[in-house]
Amino acid sequence: MLDQIMNLVKGQVSDAIGGMKGIPEEKKEAAVQTTAHSLLDGLKQNATPSGLSSLLGLGGGGGSAAGMSSGLEGGVVSALTSKVGLSPAIAQKIAATVIPLVMSLFKKKVDDPKEPGFNLESLLGVALELGGLVAGAAADEIKSLTAYGRHFGLAFQITDDLLDYLGDAENMGKRVRKDAGKNKLTYPGVFGLDAAWSDAAEEVRAACLALEPFKPTDQTPRNVRIAYDSLIAYARYLLGRKQ
Repeated sequence: MLDQIMNLVKGQVSDAIGGMKGIPEEKKEAAVQTTAHSLLDGLKQNATPSGLSSLLGLGGGGGSAAGMSSGLEGGVVSALTSKVGLSPAIAQKIAATVIPLVMSLFKKKVDDPKEPGFNLESLLGVALELGGLVAGAAADEIKSLTAYGRHFGLAFQITDDLLDYLGDAENMGKRVRKDAGKNKLTYPGVFGLDAAWSDAAEEVRAACLALEPFKPTDQTPRNVRIAYDSLIAYARYLLGRKQ
């Protein structure tokens, strides 16, 4: 999945930089590589479900998208000036052009039902995967974190569909049954309520099982124990959420 994201980023960056004036031809490839890696590093720093959701405009991110975009822009500008030798003005132009394009592409793919590789469960899986990489986790631990994110994401989507179908507008804080009004395919609409609840419970169970390698022992550091307990609680909360 990370390779797929990097290829997408590089494609967007290459298209944007290729048509820009003021960049020496011999530096364009270095500018593409440096910009793409800088963006991925920036995404790693925001490697939480709420951080990536906010960055992509998916909601639930606490309104911090502008601050995160600014941080990405600063990283790109710094990398292009120090590593590629571009002027601050050109580096700023590249960053200001490329970052909205990349974020728009990701948002479109997350929203597009024809893109099964870029749905909510994939987004959360990548968020956990990036977090593991930043923390220096072992390969099997990263695999477990990614699996947790994917199962959590699917459980969230199923319960979100159920709440839209069964929820109360006052508790939800938004209009309900809007998906049915738009004739959108939803989990309970396709598989039925009983199957939707059953599958949501199964995804929550699978998410918790994915964290088995992190299950605390007497020797487990306190911060790891807190993280484990929190992730388990987040997953179990999905089956009882009201909004």
